Amino acid sequence: MKTSIICNLAFLGMMVFGCTNAEDPTTSSAPLAAPAPSGCATIATSECSNSTGCMPVIGMRVDLEQMCVVPKEAVACVESTPCPGSVRFAVSPSGELWQFPLGCTPPGWSIGEPMKSIEQQCPDRPEDSECSQLWQQACQGNGKCIAIEGQRVDTTRHCVDEKTFVACEDAVKCAGRVAYAQSPSGELWRFHNGCSPKDWAIAPSQEPMELCPPAPPPADRCIQLDETKCQESKECMAVYGYRINESLQCMEDTEYVTCMLEGACPPRDAYARSPSGELWGFQLGCFPPGWQHETGKYFEDACQ
Repeated sequence: MKTSIICNLAFLGMMVFGCTNAEDPTTSSAPLAAPAPSGCATIATSECSNSTGCMPVIGMRVDLEQMCVVPKEAVACVESTPCPGSVRFAVSPSGELWQFPLGCTPPGWSIGEPMKSIEQQCPDRPEDSECSQLWQQACQGNGKCIAIEGQRVDTTRHCVDEKTFVACEDAVKCAGRVAYAQSPSGELWRFHNGCSPKDWAIAPSQEPMELCPPAPPPADRCIQLDETKCQESKECMAVYGYRINESLQCMEDTEYVTCMLEGACPPRDAYARSPSGELWGFQLGCFPPGWQHETGKYFEDACQ
């Protein structure tokens, strides 16, 4: 069961992922789909306003530690379209929270729930350069900056994710060879040209790695979970059953059998035979994939 959460600014980091605005109960909580990509996406943000049929998406990055926003900047160039006119929030592919005063958000960003606008401007930070405040397109269009792109390393599967924008920094000459660095959150990343964010820790070189395969479908993800993780999952359900002692014609104790994708189960007992030939009963009517459904069976006595 999903529970509605009433949020305040103290929990801003959580609000974009499922909270509602307590001051505006009439606001819909349904996510707003991001605009579809267009040819405008290839135009530099600095030239977007001068391009027919295109417009820049203006946003302000949110500093969650200080509860403030940095100065406005053009984050993307999109096809001209009316904006909602009200503040909306979105999360960038790298996980940063942004506020968009006019309500238009960049394609591919995760749209947040409605919430109060953040008016507090962040104080100047001398240690931050102009480049560090820029998003990908603005960074790539600025000759004084370099857009740093990397691939997150999946250390469990020993593979790397698709390349993504990580940071914008002052233009420097990169080493021109693969380098690894660890993010402040402890994740390992690979950088093809040797340039990594200046505040990341340099990591030892790794063996060559291939791209990670696509994530398995939900059903496959569920069946890999143990009982505790299955119960914690919002998309999966734990399946419990009881083994049938066919010699004594009785039911043994209920136990955890598998984890399946959440779905409607028949409100009646079901019996199925496992691949090893054992007969099991399931009170909710759902049984593991690959098991053979058995009909004409009924047991009501527990084994002693």
